[in-house]
Amino acid sequence: MTVRATHPRRDEQILGWLLAAGTSVGCALIALGLLAGPVGSTGGNVLHNSLGRVGIGVFVLLPTARVILMLVLFLRKREYLLAAAAWVVFVIIALGCFFGALS
Repeated sequence: MTVRATHPRRDEQILGWLLAAGTSVGCALIALGLLAGPVGSTGGNVLHNSLGRVGIGVFVLLPTARVILMLVLFLRKREYLLAAAAWVVFVIIALGCFFGALS
């Protein structure tokens, strides 16, 4: 049995990039929404609400995106036990969203 060389730093860099990019996009959308608020027109209020909601949505979806990315990385490294754990976490998140939408 041979041991495959893995690149944990590369995986950490990919996860770090995802979290940094998601945080930056979410903050930028919320900031743009806040800047669109003082416009004073009705269109500004709609834009203000929409950008703010999308920015918050990015923050809410960021942990789910991380779980999905970890699942893919574990499958690529053939670490099936960790991939199964990530899958269970994803299923719990999905069920929470499903039952939350029903109530």
